[in-house]
Amino acid sequence: MTAPEVIPLAHSGRDGAAAQTYPDHILSVAESAKRFATEVSRYFRLPADRSRFVDTVQTAAVFHDIGKLCVENQGALHSGDGTRLPVNHVDAGVAYLLDPNLVDIPAALLVYAHHIGLPSLLRELEEKKNNYFRDMHLIERTRQELPEYVSEHRKHIPIEAPVSSRQSVEGGLWRRMALSCLVDADHSDTARHFDGVVQPASLPLRPGDRLAWLDDYVARLGRNGGGKRANVRHKIYQACRDADVEPSIRACDSPVGSGKTTAVMAHLLSVAKTRGLRRVFVVLPFTNIIDQCVSVLRDAIALPGESADEAVVPHHHRAEFADVSLRHLAARWDAPIVVTTAVQFFETLAGHRPASVRKLHQIAGSAVFIDEAHAALPAHLWKQAWLWIRELADDWGCHFVLASGSLARFWTLPEFSDPPMNVPDLVSENLRREAAEFETSRVRYETRPEPLDLEKLVSMVFEFPGPRLMVLNTVQSAAVVAEAVSRKSGRERIEHLSTALAPRDREPVIKRVKLRLSDKSDTEWIFVATSCVEAGLDLSFRTAFRESCGLVNLIQLGGKKLNGLLDILFGTRNDQPVIAGRNADLKFLLSEPQPFVEASIK
Repeated sequence: MTAPEVIPLAHSGRDGAAAQTYPDHILSVAESAKRFATEVSRYFRLPADRSRFVDTVQTAAVFHDIGKLCVENQGALHSGDGTRLPVNHVDAGVAYLLDPNLVDIPAALLVYAHHIGLPSLLRELEEKKNNYFRDMHLIERTRQELPEYVSEHRKHIPIEAPVSSRQSVEGGLWRRMALSCLVDADHSDTARHFDGVVQPASLPLRPGDRLAWLDDYVARLGRNGGGKRANVRHKIYQACRDADVEPSIRACDSPVGSGKTTAVMAHLLSVAKTRGLRRVFVVLPFTNIIDQCVSVLRDAIALPGESADEAVVPHHHRAEFADVSLRHLAARWDAPIVVTTAVQFFETLAGHRPASVRKLHQIAGSAVFIDEAHAALPAHLWKQAWLWIRELADDWGCHFVLASGSLARFWTLPEFSDPPMNVPDLVSENLRREAAEFETSRVRYETRPEPLDLEKLVSMVFEFPGPRLMVLNTVQSAAVVAEAVSRKSGRERIEHLSTALAPRDREPVIKRVKLRLSDKSDTEWIFVATSCVEAGLDLSFRTAFRESCGLVNLIQLGGKKLNGLLDILFGTRNDQPVIAGRNADLKFLLSEPQPFVEASIK
């Protein structure tokens, strides 16, 4: 009697879940990887590049685990004891794809990288010469056993992978995008099998419908009144909404508080409708403003009958989940509207590890709003980030808007862009001037020349009408001042926020501040915070105080945080807590601030 054929495995069973067979895993990963790659390739500038990208990803998917067919590896997988595979299973797939009769270097690179990440190509060539991407300890063994693996593979996998001779690798972003498609397919299938997590189809963007819904939302806000400021905001909204969809990189530097979030979103939805884009990213500099932005967008563009939680999805954390048991927890950026941080967005563009690049392919064919761009990255990182933005716009079907009330036009400088570029504005010069003139009349900037110790500072603050905001440069300074106000005037007259608080602890503070601001009779209190409140938080105070800082910070603070008088206080001196200043001294305003007095935080 013939013994039943033993089906090879791709994964051992664990936590009560059955083992996964090799055919089930390979066929599922190949199908998903091809689908992801095909979705990405729709947005390629050159149609000739589309099939090459899809073929590379699919080929890598078909052969990425062929080394698991090694007899020793199958023994370990069937034993189910959780031990690591005794033989590096990646080397066989690399060897097959680098065979002189095939030589598919891009696909071999993806197989090599699908667990350990993309390598330094220069180091591979220097250290391994002609054996790049290979496991130097397995070269001879793989040569002898590879025909057996290929024979077993073909028994179970009916796909003839479209291998073609490509003897050079593509650019860095191309490699990361291709690896993203492969890794997402691989990790998603593992989560499906072991955790029962089947990724549901994401909601479609439906940009035309969302744009119409956003128009109605903005019209409803306008009917609530607002006078001249509301009229200026409406003009800015219409200017952005009706702006040309080309070129693919635009700027928006209308003043802080002029409604950029909804205005730029209208432009991006208009672009997505015209160009058939598949999602919108909103990139913010700080985690503490994500929830507020998400709340506004869910009200403004979540359509009737759909889940607002699925239409607009926030991504706060930086955690990546590479472990097999945790892959179902990974953020995949597959919602129609994704709100994330600048750190998460740009580190994903730069990433080379599988878990970090998994979601990268979702960016292709997207409209991207980099809000508060002045705070998104340190200046020295913009040169590289600008190259990625231009490549995404030119070759991957993306559309970008960089916005800020204090936008630094670094792309006009040869140090950042070679050659310097002209990035057109969404808002005309005349309209920006009108908005700026209104802001000038709405807010008055003053300085205090005399030094103040901590006790005098706290006393002085309450001489001005409230509610009041005070922004300090460091977590420690803010904590010391907040404690001093609490001791002098009582806990009920102080609210405090800084990045020393975990995100879950910041949210109740922001909610409490908004509730107090809505009570017009509750004015005798002060909100002491760090600069984390300057970008994106929609709060309005009667008076604000600011420790010496850059001019950009002052503009941000005056834009949306005040509805009347602004009293800005500059500088610190000596070993006593002081806040001092010089009238109309721009060099001083733009210089590095002196450190605030050292003090313990209780």
